[in-house]
This record gives sequence, C-alpha cells and structure tokens, in this order.
Amino acid sequence: MTSGPGGEWRRHLLALMDELDVGILVIEAPDPDEPASFRIAYVNHECAVFAGREASTMVGARLRDALRFPTAGLEQVVAHALDTGSRLDVRGVPLSAAEEGLAGRKVDARIYPVADAVVVCFRPVPTARAASELMRHRALHDPLTGLPNRLLLSDRTTQGLRQAKRTGSQVAMLVADLDNFSEINDTLGHRAGDRLLVELGRRLERNLRECDTVCRIGADEFAVLMTTGVTPRGVEVVAEKLGRVMSENVDMDGLSIRPKPAIGWAVADDEVESDELLRRAEVAMFKAKKLRRPAMAYTPEMDVHSLRRLELLGQLERAIRDDQLMVHYQPVVDVRDRSVAWVEALVRWAHPLHGTIPPSTFVELAEVGGLSIDLVEWVSARAISDARKWLSKHPKVGVSVNTPVDAVTDESLPRRVRELLSRWSHPPELFGVELTESQVMEDPLAVVGALGELRAAGVTTSVDDFGTGYSSFAYLRQLPIDELKIDRSFVARMCEDPTDATIVRSLVELGHRLGLRVVAEGVEDDRTLRALRDAGSDRAQGFSICRPLPPDELVAWMSSRG
Repeated sequence: MTSGPGGEWRRHLLALMDELDVGILVIEAPDPDEPASFRIAYVNHECAVFAGREASTMVGARLRDALRFPTAGLEQVVAHALDTGSRLDVRGVPLSAAEEGLAGRKVDARIYPVADAVVVCFRPVPTARAASELMRHRALHDPLTGLPNRLLLSDRTTQGLRQAKRTGSQVAMLVADLDNFSEINDTLGHRAGDRLLVELGRRLERNLRECDTVCRIGADEFAVLMTTGVTPRGVEVVAEKLGRVMSENVDMDGLSIRPKPAIGWAVADDEVESDELLRRAEVAMFKAKKLRRPAMAYTPEMDVHSLRRLELLGQLERAIRDDQLMVHYQPVVDVRDRSVAWVEALVRWAHPLHGTIPPSTFVELAEVGGLSIDLVEWVSARAISDARKWLSKHPKVGVSVNTPVDAVTDESLPRRVRELLSRWSHPPELFGVELTESQVMEDPLAVVGALGELRAAGVTTSVDDFGTGYSSFAYLRQLPIDELKIDRSFVARMCEDPTDATIVRSLVELGHRLGLRVVAEGVEDDRTLRALRDAGSDRAQGFSICRPLPPDELVAWMSSRG
C-alpha cells in the first residue's frame, strides 16, 4: 500500500491510524467461491490489542475467527453495506460472555463501504465504573508511555517525604533528559520519537525496583522517585546504571539510534516540598547537560550559579538597551598580499562587578532569555556605524557579525538589517552575517530559507567553524552562502600534523568546488600563513595577523599598513 504514486501519504495515513484509540479493520468483499467468508485486509494497533492477537496474524484471517465477539450480525451488516454502498452505524453489539471479563460488555461500530471492501471502526462501550476508572487513570498517567505523570509524581513525592520525616529515612529524585531527542524527531519523524520514548520508559521500569516510581514529566524528560532504602551512594549507582541503560542503542526501522541521556539527582536531606526536590534534580540535570556529563548530583552551589545567571540576564537586557556593550574588530587578510579584506565584529561586555564576561557566556544568556535578535541588532548597528571610520580609505573592507541561529531564523532579521543599512547608507555587500556549522545543523531547512532572504538583500553570508559540525553535503550544497571559515582546530597544527594539513587542503578544495570563498581561522604564525597560501586559501585571520581591536585602534592599524 505504500509504493507507487501517493505511497508517501498512504504510509503516513496508516501510521496515524495506528495511533488512534479506536479499533479499525478493513474487511474484503467475500470471494464468489467462498460467499460466507469475510476476510480481514488490515487492522490497526488498537484493534489488534482488543482482539488479543498480533496484527500480522489477523490479516488474511476470517472475521469470525479474528474477533472476540459474535460476528454473525456484523457480517450481515457488512454485506448490506457492500450491497447498498451506505454508511451504517451499529450500536451495542454484545461481547461474548465466554470471554473472561467481557460478560455484559458491548461495542459500538461504524461501517464505511469503500469500493470492494468496508472499513469498520469500533470502540468498546465502557461501563460507568470503567469510565470513571479510565478518566482517573488518564488524569494521572502519560497517554503515550502509560507511566505516571507529573501530577501523580507530585502526590507520591509528598507522601514519600511525609513518611521519611516520620521514620528518619531519605527520599531521592532523579531526572533524565535526552540531548538528541529533537534531532531524532526531525530526522525520523514524531512516530519514531514516540517509539523511542516508550522503549526508554520500559527500560527504566525493567531496571528499577517495584517500590520506585518511574514517570514521564515532559516531552523527553523522565523522573524516578525513590522512597525506600535511599542512600546518596546508592542513588549515584542507580543514576550511573540508568545512564548506561538509556544510552544503549535502539533499533528504529533498521537504523541503530543511540540516545544521549543526561541525569540529575537530588536527595531530600532537609525539609523540602515535592516541587523543590524535583527542581533540584532538574537543576543538576541541566548542569550535567551543559558539562556533557552522564549524571550529576545536586549541590547548593548550582543554585548560586543559576541565580547569578538570572541576575546577569536582567543586566544584559539593560546593557543592550543602554549601550553598555562594546565591539572590537579582528581583521581578515588576503593570504596572497596580506592586505586587509574584511573585519569580524566581536562583542564585549565589561561588567562593573564581574569584570569581563566571555561572549560565550552572555551570548548563551541572550539565547536563553530571548534576547538574541536584540543583541544582534545592537552589534550590527554599532558595526555599521563604526565602519564609516575606515570606509573612506578602505572602501572594499566590509564587516561581519556573529549571529546565533535563533536570530538568523527570526523573521524580523532581514527587515532590521535592511533598515540599518539604509539608515547609515552602508553598501549591503559590505555587511555580513556569520553562524557556526553546528548551528546550521540545528535546523538546516530553516537556516536555508533565512540565509536566502539575507542574501537576497545583498548581505554576505558565512559559515564559521567549518569542519566540526558534521554537515550533510546535501544541505551544504543548498546553503545560500558566500564563504566557508575553516575551524582553528585544524589550522593551528597544520604545519606539525600532516592529517590536519590534509584536512585543510581538502576543505579549501571543497569550498572552491562549491564556488565559495575560503577563510582560515586561528593563524598563529607566518609559517602557517604561508602554508595556507600554498593550500589555496583565499583569506586568513588570527592573533599573529592582528588581535581584536577597538574601532579607533583598528583604523590606526589599517592606516599603518598603507
């Protein structure tokens, strides 16, 4: 059913039918040689579960052999639907009393004739007690994995903490999150992501005690509550074990996927509420993700760090608004004659209390706080304004701004850039945006469209740190970019390490074959600059050429070179 024209949407339709909580089966019209036989052509997952059989064993079987309730009346209705082509509803079909637990139960069915077959959709009619139990279960459990949800976790944590206070015992919370879940969802689809979550939930249950509670509390976030026999060392051992179990490969339709979990854990060694214990475990989990550690225990210092980050976030917003930041510029030279070809704008924050804060820290803060687009606009405005100081003597030297991916894909960025260029009468071709290769691969399709809009406005586009982000060549070929910047990790040792030299030459050739300009970063000496010239690189930058300079010092440095 999935080959030929339209096969793709048929595949997605069948996948959707498998997700429904309604039983669906397709019944073929009887064969003239076997007029009393109605055979099943398709069943969805819910129908197979209801029948208590594997779906593969039901396909091809006779209707009367496959279901758990009398089918004589249903066969008559199916035959009538085929004869008349009319949709029919059948309510209250009794289930077989011979089946354990089904006595007195009924199903409602709706029958749709389709060509030489009928589609039957049915749902058991719940008793009042069953309906009440079902509603309660759904309120307290995750519908995908069947695990307890955040509400039930909170209740059990509260009970566990009360018991621990009476007995002098301890309670522990572990939180696990997947680093690469969005990548799996985007690459293989949400159905594959759902299957992965179900599998991970099963692994957690299999590797924990019956007295422990496993919950799904977020999209790709699980929690484990331990209330019996808890010791800090014991929890640490459990966290390490769960990290190993969760990171074992999962087979997804022939592809072997390796989840990347990060686990944080906390032990309630003082009087805390359930929400606070969960928060501590999540703080530790986020710390583990940031440091790329498999598991970490909560410490009070983590909160101090979080509070400082929150404080800095508020101060960063004011710093952007009140022009408290500054921009330095690092020249990029032509490797053939070492003339200045371009400059890269690098933002700085000299905090009055904390001293110089690295760009990696406050750029990340801007991303977390939704300030990326404002930061990029501020740096762009300052860079375009400063460029007026050198353009009269160096009319071909443009300036680039490093741009986080969430700012690149912000739909307002092209408009903001055009307004800035117009305000300062700055040539669009002398302004550029740079984003790293790893950022490109976070959302390549969105980046392609966003860079296309910027390039259409005449802006130069670059991919920075190239060679470290594992780009798909398919995406690289589609990217509307002008320039590749080879990562400094390859350039710095190319004169000592033949492998790095080979990588640099290969990246230069790749860029040229794609019609792109190639810039080498991290040049630390003249020997490397000469090697880059021999390798065919177009441009280079690095401390041996010039360190980042304030705008006035940059102009003086450029003037001293003639």
